[in-house]
Amino acid sequence: MPRSRGSRHVATPERPRSRPCPHIRYRPSSEAGASVLMLATLAAAVAGGLLARRLRLPGGLLVGSAIGAAAVTLASESRLPVPAAMNIAIPIAVGTLTGLLLTRKAVRELRSVLLMAVCSGVAIIALGLGVAAALEAIGWAPPAVALATSPGALSVLVGTAIEVQTGSMEVAMFHMVRLMLVVLLSPLLVALLRHPDP
Repeated sequence: MPRSRGSRHVATPERPRSRPCPHIRYRPSSEAGASVLMLATLAAAVAGGLLARRLRLPGGLLVGSAIGAAAVTLASESRLPVPAAMNIAIPIAVGTLTGLLLTRKAVRELRSVLLMAVCSGVAIIALGLGVAAALEAIGWAPPAVALATSPGALSVLVGTAIEVQTGSMEVAMFHMVRLMLVVLLSPLLVALLRHPDP
């Protein structure tokens, strides 16, 4: 339509184009993206576990897989929900591995030291509970502090924390540090406790 002579053209201001914020990283929102991230996490966990085992790190499989999975999680800034099947499978696997260690031969061999083992276990558990109570008193207690300060295998205690869905990372950190200290201090302790040959 032709413009009339007296009409003026009013320019419409352009809307500024939205630019993506450089500090926001990709977060998977679709099921496909979450599946890809889960596969990447599992692959990194397997690679980290095998590498740590090859390097003979204490608790290598568990520690290495945790580092590998954490690397992917930190890089993507996303936290995937743990599948329900995994929450069931992990405690069953840990229980199976623990049960396989108990054989009739092991029971027969352990009869002579059973009383000492029970007394030692009760004393160590009491000491762990004392440390847990002290952390609670000063306000430094992490979630699942009783598991974090209890003696036992790293895989068993972390598996228990995963099963009860409380403080699994804190429990893993406590016992990874404990294992590292045991490995570093064992040669010194052996040298101090070694009896000189007559």
